[in-house]
Amino acid sequence: MTPARQYLRSLRGPVMLTALGSLLVADHFGPQPIFRTWPVLLVVLGVMILLEHLVKKPEGGPQT
Repeated sequence: MTPARQYLRSLRGPVMLTALGSLLVADHFGPQPIFRTWPVLLVVLGVMILLEHLVKKPEGGPQT
């Protein structure tokens, strides 16, 4: 696993918690309830996984 991929993987939890906290604050102070905004968590998770796959080590033999 490449260092960049490890870094992105280690950020997944904090990013998800930040997104959840933001949605809960928006639920408390804003007009949208949490049951209407929870799909944002799926989008954030998908973006994080996509970024991990984009920095994946290329397959193949050694470079010369």
